[in-house]
Amino acid sequence: MSPAQEQIDYIFADLKIDERLVQGEIELVTRDYQHYYILLDTFNQQLACTLELDVKEGRLHGEFWQNTIDVLLEPNLFTIEDGDVYVSIETLRILSLEYKFNQAKQWLRITTHGKHPKTQELIAQQRKELIAAIKEHRQSRLIKDNDYRLFTLPNIDINLALKHKNTVNHQVYTQLSQDILFHQADIQLSHSAESDLRGEALLSRKLQINAVPMTYKVGDMRVSQATFSSNVSKGVGVYFGQDERSSQKLRENISGYVMPGTEVALYQNDYLQDFMVANDDGFYEFKELNFRDSRVRYQLFFTYPDGQQERRDIERPSRLGLRAGQWSSEFTMIDSGTRLIGEKRTNTGQKFAMANATYIANQSTLMRFGSEWTHDESQNRVLPFSDIEWRSNEGSAFIGKLGYGEQLVYDTQLNLALDKHMLYMHRSRKEVIEDTIQSQSYSYTYTEGTFKFDSSYYEGKSNNFDTVERTVEMKLGYSTDTSSHLFSWNNQIGGSKAEKVSFVSSLSSRLGSINLSASREFQNQANDQLTLSYNRYMQGYNISASLRHDSNRHDTTAKFRVAKSFNTAALSLALSHSTQGDTVATLSLSFSFHGKDPIATLSSSSLRRGSLVNNFAFLDENYNGLWDKELSEPLLNGVKLRTANQRPKEFFDGEKSYLVGIDAYDPILFQVDAEALDNPFLVSAFPSVQLESHPGGVIDVALPFYQVYEAEGEVLKYSVNGIKQRNSGYVPMEIVDINDGKMIRKVSTEQDGFIIIDRLKQGKYLMRVPEQYLQDQDLQCSGCEQVIDTNLAQDYIVYLAQIKLFEAEK
Repeated sequence: MSPAQEQIDYIFADLKIDERLVQGEIELVTRDYQHYYILLDTFNQQLACTLELDVKEGRLHGEFWQNTIDVLLEPNLFTIEDGDVYVSIETLRILSLEYKFNQAKQWLRITTHGKHPKTQELIAQQRKELIAAIKEHRQSRLIKDNDYRLFTLPNIDINLALKHKNTVNHQVYTQLSQDILFHQADIQLSHSAESDLRGEALLSRKLQINAVPMTYKVGDMRVSQATFSSNVSKGVGVYFGQDERSSQKLRENISGYVMPGTEVALYQNDYLQDFMVANDDGFYEFKELNFRDSRVRYQLFFTYPDGQQERRDIERPSRLGLRAGQWSSEFTMIDSGTRLIGEKRTNTGQKFAMANATYIANQSTLMRFGSEWTHDESQNRVLPFSDIEWRSNEGSAFIGKLGYGEQLVYDTQLNLALDKHMLYMHRSRKEVIEDTIQSQSYSYTYTEGTFKFDSSYYEGKSNNFDTVERTVEMKLGYSTDTSSHLFSWNNQIGGSKAEKVSFVSSLSSRLGSINLSASREFQNQANDQLTLSYNRYMQGYNISASLRHDSNRHDTTAKFRVAKSFNTAALSLALSHSTQGDTVATLSLSFSFHGKDPIATLSSSSLRRGSLVNNFAFLDENYNGLWDKELSEPLLNGVKLRTANQRPKEFFDGEKSYLVGIDAYDPILFQVDAEALDNPFLVSAFPSVQLESHPGGVIDVALPFYQVYEAEGEVLKYSVNGIKQRNSGYVPMEIVDINDGKMIRKVSTEQDGFIIIDRLKQGKYLMRVPEQYLQDQDLQCSGCEQVIDTNLAQDYIVYLAQIKLFEAEK
């Protein structure tokens, strides 16, 4: 070896273990600047192990993190310098550790993946601190859970209209939401001179049973179209179970009541599927929404007569809230011949009931066992069934349902999701009235960015009537952020033969939005249908126009509407003319209010989905978190609740504030705004408030505020020679409650030595510098224990004596 090669160089490098910087530098030696060695004693110290090296044999042995090590090292992996043993840093890899050494920047990083004892200790401490922080954060949040009451004053939406068609007629539509008999009540009513009173009413409430979210409903309801018994679709009934279900919802009819004259558009993903204008009684309906494709999502887009718009998601059926190993029960019963409001629907007396139990095997698989019961004038049938469902995160699924009544019935489907492609296969056999229908269908969907292609084939066979119906359909779509266009072709063979082509399009820009639906059906003769609508908001007015043509009815209708929304109400005027000779003029007025104060809460925006929040703040003089009226604890004016996503209407009754229209069906977080108090020594016990309610519900929020105090002082540090040092910051302090001896807080001085202890409740406290800190830093102290007595505060501030730290002589 040449003298240059034999020369040893010492390198001092920073050491990081699991991204934790070790205090002080470590010494590395090298001869060739390619191989680096670390002193074995340093190795043991930094890695918390007890390894020894037999120099003669090259055997490295000892305890390494509760494991016994005994390995032979190659000669180039260790060296002896001045009688000290050095091992190569490459030895780290033999011990299954990762490392990286940067010679230029002189740092060594060792990664143990959390196995180092010190790292595990730090992780445990961080976890402990995180749990404590989470607990403290939860304690600083006031949580008000959902609550149902015997009766609450309602939220009311009203639409009044005068309609001139030969004569002047009236129309009234109203929606109410409130609590009745500890249930959420939703009621829709409509009446006109041309029709009797119509509407729907539903009582419901959310439940928690064995940690499973459940729903109970009674009133006007609908039955899933996917049940084996498809004779009953809607009626008066009762439901208990999960609000969102899975394989029981495959093809659904979506209907409801809304303000008359509202345009309701149905979107599937980003494509406009259909749109309509709610009729004079406010009813709308879209049929056969297909939930089989797990990637499909539906939305309803409402454009109200006053120009306001609302988008609602149609919730995908799911197993929300259930975990593996849990059971969930479900029951529904409906009488289709009755209705709560208005005349009976039918005279057939059809009734339907279903009960089942669902078991969640794992995150992707569920099993269900149950029975259906149907009754009408001709039959009384019980049909037990079972089904299994499997769904993957990528969208693939298998659902198999099997039942037996008078004969075997089944419903199976298979979805295969392959990136941009979706294959779907379905086979079923069902009993419909006195017939048996067997069907099969296949479809393929391709989606690429803004383009979509869909093709499907359906075949249905009636056993009793010996007829077969086949349908082939193809769709081609294109969508962007501001437009969607969907072309479809449908050819039906067998039964009532028909071929139909249609085009549905929507376009939005700063000039307004346009919806277009055009179709031609070829049967015995061509049947053309065209619907065109235009909406634009301009200078405070909403202007809309529509054109509808139906060649089968030989009718074309044009309509024009202008609407203006004010703070308290919305006014609209509509004119329409039909080629059949009808000209109609409609003047409507819509408004909303809450029953507690109709005048103060009068609004042009709907309050139907909102809750009433009764909010007041008080000075909690005895720190018990409750308003003690008998102790005359004072109320504080001006404290408000604010959230970024909602702008509720607010009115006052004395010191109490009321927020109307809070949508808190799911928990929502509010921040406490106390700026109006203009007193920094009055602080809220809960900086944030989490509210959960339901439409028509009432939430009482009593916010306790504390009178707090502040202690201020200064820490000075002196050298051995008595010279005042500049750096006297980051000295730890412990604050102990004198009454019970519990430590309530740990603080540190600021960089300049100044100390502020804020948010102290009334009482006596001991402030002290920890003895362990003084020993570790080898310091002597003067004034390191002081009593903080808030009764001695000046303007809520307690001034502390100086704390002096002196370096001890060595």
